[in-house]
Amino acid sequence: MTSILAPSSLAAMATIRELVQSLAERDGVDAVVVLGPDGIPIDSAGSDTVAATIAAMIPRAVSAYRDLGQAAGRGAFSSGVVEYDDGLLVICQVRSEAWLAVSVRAGVNIGSLLHDLRRERPTMAALF
Repeated sequence: MTSILAPSSLAAMATIRELVQSLAERDGVDAVVVLGPDGIPIDSAGSDTVAATIAAMIPRAVSAYRDLGQAAGRGAFSSGVVEYDDGLLVICQVRSEAWLAVSVRAGVNIGSLLHDLRRERPTMAALF
């Protein structure tokens, strides 16, 4: 399986929109949203209602994850996976002023997605 976030394809990406679309095309992804720290969507793919709702809730979740990391002595929060009965939500800080959330259906292996997001974070950050 070829990564959609492979360096060659990311190098060709010139916009946040292209990043969002490439993630949305991955197997099992049903929504992608890039948002600012205030919860306002910058760009999204999938249901606009779902993207807006996810974006509005991410800042509160991130705040809780930061507090949890500090209490556990793990440092700053940079990414996480939340598992639900019907799927997963991957949250990734792209830059201090931008977060990425990817909603994935249940039963989908997200190992390559997590690897790609971590490896390509500097390249993604350069798009902002």
